Amino acid sequence: MDGLMLRLPDTDGWRTLEDPATTSVFLSTQQLALPEGGCAHALDGFCTPLARGLGKGGVLVMFRQQPGKTAVDKMRGYEVPVEDQDTYKSCRTVGGTRQLGRTMVGPQGTNTLVWAVACLARPTEAQLAQVRSLLASAAIG
Repeated sequence: MDGLMLRLPDTDGWRTLEDPATTSVFLSTQQLALPEGGCAHALDGFCTPLARGLGKGGVLVMFRQQPGKTAVDKMRGYEVPVEDQDTYKSCRTVGGTRQLGRTMVGPQGTNTLVWAVACLARPTEAQLAQVRSLLASAAIG
């Protein structure tokens, strides 16, 4: 995704995957594999391109760019910091038990929103903190 900057956790094993059918980028602690046809018609709008369900401590993060039609200054009200969310059905389907989300607005002149969703399976407090930090570090440049 053009312009998205992230600070990945210091632990090994994070994988990334871009979906050419959408404006989505995925990060996971587990193996990723796009479903046939990509993620254009994902349940709840949250695609789960995992080779298999999330194991204990597993994480799947989706960043999806939502180009806007209005000036970015008018979109500032849509910006949301990292927050706990109700778990989407698609997250629960792959074994997720917790969900975090964030909405970011791009710099002036870009008219871009980025929607981030993290699905976690039975995370420890340390894993939750790590994913919160990942989402909080994301910026659109």
